[in-house]
Amino acid sequence: MNQHSQITRRSLLKTLGAAGAGVWALPHLVPSRALAGEGAKSKLNLALLGCGGRMGQILGSALDQGDNVVAICDVDARQIAVLKNKFSAPLERAKVYEDYRQLLDVEKSVDAVVIAPGQRWHVPMSKAAMLAGKHVFCEKPLAHSCAEAREIRELGRQSQLATQLGTQGGSTDTFRRSMEVIQA
Repeated sequence: MNQHSQITRRSLLKTLGAAGAGVWALPHLVPSRALAGEGAKSKLNLALLGCGGRMGQILGSALDQGDNVVAICDVDARQIAVLKNKFSAPLERAKVYEDYRQLLDVEKSVDAVVIAPGQRWHVPMSKAAMLAGKHVFCEKPLAHSCAEAREIRELGRQSQLATQLGTQGGSTDTFRRSMEVIQA
């Protein structure tokens, strides 16, 4: 091999660096909707399960994304009234339910559910929603035992639905610093 056709470590690193910069720049230059396909353009139809205090905070973010709320469920009509008062226009056409099982049976247009009731209901509501083929965002704590967590994990794997647990507290600088101190 002559000297001009040899790959040196320096030339390899330059080539990889240029390729890496291109990959990094792509999402900054091309809108994500162009890369993601039709699904990223469409709005989600959401159902809200549990309308207490935390739902009011979560719902603001969902509405900022342009999602539709098609159904709301809470056993306490006063909680629904408070939420509807706070977000009157986006919730005016949402159907109201007292039983989440009935909501999941009737509302076929729902793409995903947001679950934020009292914590003892997180597992049964998450399971029911996934069994109904709905994507799930659930506030913490998801489960109260390892067995419950494993059951939900397995159901998520089998259903291949998008699931997310609300752990916004873990994204703060204070929390990250606490973890650094603990790990050190």
